[in-house]
Amino acid sequence: MIKQNLDSDVLEKLGNKWCFTDGDKKPRGKDSELLKVNHPEDWLAYEDVVAITSEHEGRFMGVLLDPNNSMVCIDIDNCLDKDGEIKDQDKGSLSATDIRELVNLASSYTEVSMSGKGLHVFIHSDLDIELPTTGSLEIYDGSSPRYIAVTGNCFEDFDSIRSSDEALIKAIDICQTKSDDRVIVESSYVVSSEREAVKFALDLLDQRRCDDRSEWFRVLSAVKSALGQDGWELADGWSKGSNSYEIVENIKTWNSIREDEILLGSLLMMVKEDTGIQIKIEKDSAGGTGLLHLLEARMFPIGDIPGNADVDWLVKGLIAHGHHTLISGREKSGKSTLI
Repeated sequence: MIKQNLDSDVLEKLGNKWCFTDGDKKPRGKDSELLKVNHPEDWLAYEDVVAITSEHEGRFMGVLLDPNNSMVCIDIDNCLDKDGEIKDQDKGSLSATDIRELVNLASSYTEVSMSGKGLHVFIHSDLDIELPTTGSLEIYDGSSPRYIAVTGNCFEDFDSIRSSDEALIKAIDICQTKSDDRVIVESSYVVSSEREAVKFALDLLDQRRCDDRSEWFRVLSAVKSALGQDGWELADGWSKGSNSYEIVENIKTWNSIREDEILLGSLLMMVKEDTGIQIKIEKDSAGGTGLLHLLEARMFPIGDIPGNADVDWLVKGLIAHGHHTLISGREKSGKSTLI
C-alpha cells in the first residue's frame, strides 16, 4: 500500500520493472509468486503493481534497479526519530548533520522507508564508480540486480527526481571518512567443529552473496564440500535470506553440486573479505587438524571501544599494542608530526 502524499508520476519515473512485497522484503509478482532479481522479464509494469498494492493494506511496491538506467538509491537506516525528524543514526556513525547535509545536497526524491525509521534518497548519476553497499549508509545502482521497497511516503518537500553527482560523491566520502576514524580490536574464539565454523561463516556473510546467484552457488558448494549432505539444512536456511529464494531451485542446485567443487577455505575467505573476521584451522602437535579458531577483528570508533576489550594502550585511546590504528587526514595536516 503506497502512503502516497505526492504525484504518482514521480514514483513511475523510478524505473520500469516493479513488484510488490507483503512486508517480508521478498519481491512478488501477479500471482504472489516470488520474483528473481536476475529475471527482469518476469517483473510487472508500474500500473499493474499499483493496482495490486491498492487492494491490500499491508503491501508495498518495489522497484528493480535497472543496469540500463542511471537511477541510484542511497539507503540510510535508523536516522529518523518517532516524530519523523532527522536524528543521529542508531547503530551507525552518521550524525544528524551528516544526514541533513546529504539530503539537502541531493535535493531529489526522498522517502521514508518501510520501517518508518530510515530514508531512501533516489538520484540520477552517470558516474562510473564503485559504490559501498555496507556501512552507515548503503548505495545501490543497477550494476548488480537489486530491488528497493517503495512506500511513496515523501520526506519533507523532496518530491522530484534530479541528477546529482555531487550527492553521490558526498555519500561515498561519508562512508570512507566514517570508516577511517576507527581502530581494530581483535578477540579469539574456539570453534569445536567444521559444522560450527560453517554456521559462524553463514551468519557473517554479506547479504549480497545471498542475492547474487554466482556467489550463492559458491557458498552452497563450499558448505557441501565441508559437510556433505549434512550441510543441506544450514545451506537452505541461509538461502532463505535471498529476495529470490525458491525451495525447488535450492534442492535442484544442491543435488547438482560436487562435494569437492569449492572447499571450506573459500567460504572462510569470503567471511574475511566481508567482515575482516578470520576463521583458522590450527594443527595439533602431531601435525593433524585440531580445533578451529575464530579470530574476530572488529572496527570501532576510537571513543566507542568496549570497556571489556583486551587492549594494551601505547597511547591511551589512540594507539594499542598488537592492533592496527589508521591515522588519516588531508595532506600537510600534521599526521607525520603527530606520529
